[in-house]
Amino acid sequence: MCFCWRMKPNKNNLESGQTPLPPPEEYSIDKLKLCSMIGQGRYGSVWHGLVDDQQVAVKVFPPHHRNYFLNEHELYKIAGENSNLLKCFGGGERCPSPGGLSDYILIFSLEQECLQEYLKNHTINLTVLCRMSLGIAKGLAHLHSDLSKPCIAHRD
Repeated sequence: MCFCWRMKPNKNNLESGQTPLPPPEEYSIDKLKLCSMIGQGRYGSVWHGLVDDQQVAVKVFPPHHRNYFLNEHELYKIAGENSNLLKCFGGGERCPSPGGLSDYILIFSLEQECLQEYLKNHTINLTVLCRMSLGIAKGLAHLHSDLSKPCIAHRD
């Protein structure tokens, strides 16, 4: 799993011309274009992608990791909305070429870069570290709580 982080936008600090994300039902695997790989993990790769003109992150599971895709897709359905978790816009099966084996993909909001890469390339101060740690802790607390959803246990 590739952890990403984000700073919550300040109302006065939004970039000019920034458009809100469309509702999840508008995302379609048929409209998806993979642009460049962001990272590689044990069970798949994470790509920068486009759906229409909207930038997204895409996790691609190879055919032999179908069960990992199904588990993670279900996890995001159960987890529900939380500002400290990546927003999952859905996913499904995608056949990259005629006669080829299907990949399985999940489409996510595109946040900043991978947390591991960010920490390798930046020195952060105590204030930023505390905000990042608090966001990660709140996301984990949401996953592990059983309030309004089943409690989620995971290996990461």
